[in-house]
Amino acid sequence: MRALVVALALLVPSLASPARAFEDTDTELAKRHYATGTRFYDSGEYDKALAEFEAAYRAKPLPGFQFNIAKCNDRLEHISEAVRAYQAYLDASPAAKDRDEVSERIAVLKRRADEIARLRPHATERPTDVTGPTPVAEGPSLVSRHKPGFVLAALTVALAIGGGVALGVASGRYGDLQSSCMHNCTDDMIGTVSTPADIGYVMLGLAGASAIASVIAFLVEDRAPESHVALASGGLALVF
Repeated sequence: MRALVVALALLVPSLASPARAFEDTDTELAKRHYATGTRFYDSGEYDKALAEFEAAYRAKPLPGFQFNIAKCNDRLEHISEAVRAYQAYLDASPAAKDRDEVSERIAVLKRRADEIARLRPHATERPTDVTGPTPVAEGPSLVSRHKPGFVLAALTVALAIGGGVALGVASGRYGDLQSSCMHNCTDDMIGTVSTPADIGYVMLGLAGASAIASVIAFLVEDRAPESHVALASGGLALVF
């Protein structure tokens, strides 16, 4: 409670006369904030007490309030703020009876701040990982898992298109022969129709076989178990 008595003692001369207190609005405000801050300080609510003592100092810049502000910051472990407030108190109170005690506290806080600054780089330093991040095994994609099936499906489409084109060519040539030679066509002329037609039928047959094979491939690959293992953070296998 020593910390808080200082400010109250410094207020007493200004509050000696009730009439003077009524006339001095700033003093009345400072007294009110001081009383509220004292209650908060006694109950351990140092952040609220700090706000009240700062308000009191703004209303009436007495040295004792700087001491109380320093005590709150000290309790809250605001080291630099506490040092500044303690020093401001000493600067404004050259003849303070507790000057040696406050000076020693300032020295303690400064040593603590230096120690924290010295340890901080080691606390935040992280080991350099020259190997890079741990790779996480990924399961095969849909395309890679069904690669044979997709290849056969693509082959089916290509064969079907090729067979359709060949039959289309044969049909066009047959129409030309009907309009030109009718029943007098030579074997060579007929060959220009039958050859692409045969190629078209073969390609369509192969397309059908490829389609059946692709369906079988998809069914077999869907039943095959996946062999990838997902890794959790820290390199452990993610079981569930």
